[in-house]
Amino acid sequence: MISKNNQKQFDFLTIIFPYKGYHKRIDETKDQIKIDNWEINTTKWEIEGNNPVAMSKMYENFFFGIKEVKLNDLTLQVSATTDIYLKLKDEKLTVQLLGDDATSVRLYQEKGKEITKVLEPGDRFLFKLN
Repeated sequence: MISKNNQKQFDFLTIIFPYKGYHKRIDETKDQIKIDNWEINTTKWEIEGNNPVAMSKMYENFFFGIKEVKLNDLTLQVSATTDIYLKLKDEKLTVQLLGDDATSVRLYQEKGKEITKVLEPGDRFLFKLN
């Protein structure tokens, strides 16, 4: 059972991770938590948001509760705090909206390339860099 005292607004993030055998469990005693090959809150991206959470593996990232993420000269901003999936590989950025509501997503590079799209829950688009 999980509860919060003296707080009117809060969120819980639940990850269901089936595993076989005690030695493959999520080890809550470690400083750096990993779920299989996914690292929790260790990412190359700078994250801004309301208590944001990141799950990252190689080129893939799940971001929860984000408002903005940055990597080098690339910035992604959303119109309202939401959850997204990003995959950056071979100069291509895949963005998928995981949140419950339609959200405006703005991607831009410092070099001037910019795109803004409204995504519905589950929508995905590909942004070609350079």
